[in-house]
Amino acid sequence: MDSRRIVVEPSDAGNRLDLYLSGQLELSRSAVGRLISGGLVSGVGKVKASRVVVSGDWFDVSMPEPSEESVVPQDVPFRTVYADDWLAVVEKLAGIAVHPGAGRKDGTLVNGLVKTFGPLPGAGLRPGIVHRLDIGTSGLMVVARTPQAYLFLQREFSQRRVEKTYLALVHGWIPASQGTLDGPIGRSRYDRLKMAVRADGRRAVTRYRTLWTRGSLSLTACRIETGRTHQIRVHMASIGCYLDGDRLYGPKDVSRHFLEGRVFLHAWRLSFHHPSDGRTMNFRSPLPDELIGVLKKIRSE
Repeated sequence: MDSRRIVVEPSDAGNRLDLYLSGQLELSRSAVGRLISGGLVSGVGKVKASRVVVSGDWFDVSMPEPSEESVVPQDVPFRTVYADDWLAVVEKLAGIAVHPGAGRKDGTLVNGLVKTFGPLPGAGLRPGIVHRLDIGTSGLMVVARTPQAYLFLQREFSQRRVEKTYLALVHGWIPASQGTLDGPIGRSRYDRLKMAVRADGRRAVTRYRTLWTRGSLSLTACRIETGRTHQIRVHMASIGCYLDGDRLYGPKDVSRHFLEGRVFLHAWRLSFHHPSDGRTMNFRSPLPDELIGVLKKIRSE
């Protein structure tokens, strides 16, 4: 059983312990609750799910060994870009959830990963998963194959050493050809399905660069320094823009979008350090055919 120490940063102070660890460990709150109740989380003072964390608090979390019974192996499509004994880099398809969750027991990327690579490290229904993509987003993900890689990559993400760049088709007038969107993100007070820029949210930074424009449409490269839920979509909404196909943060009218059933958001580039020796690993994923088709249609009009 491997363990890691997590130290609370000032920006995370005030959260419940189970909610805080859920974000740090990329686990569901119920899975974190099981770790806490099972005595696998220790720290200064009484450790309980409802505890409010403060800056400087530290917690040691012991992660169980991989379990084949956690997720059912299934044939779920994805492309392996790279794999070694420590990790794998894969391309997720749009429309496929990363892991099982409420109302979704199978047919996820994790089911396919377990089928292809066998048992993966991590607790609950998210073995091997150290970051996520929304169900409507395609592109690159790194997956841990050993407990050592799992803990190393989690630490790399939490310390913002991983570079992630997305391609997005944006509707609306972006203020400049390149810039930074720096607005804290938290749960919307008005719609629990949505996130929003809020003064009391968690820090979120998106750096963008417009690659080309056609009228009010822009193909934009977005590099995120933080990994908040729906971050790019929320930041674009905060400046009066929306991503094509995004009917949660953009118009619900299908005529205002080119895509239906997915968002024009693709995890294009991924760069991280290898857990075995620290060497830099760089990957790039081409746009899927359906997104290339949208761009061709726009350029031909």
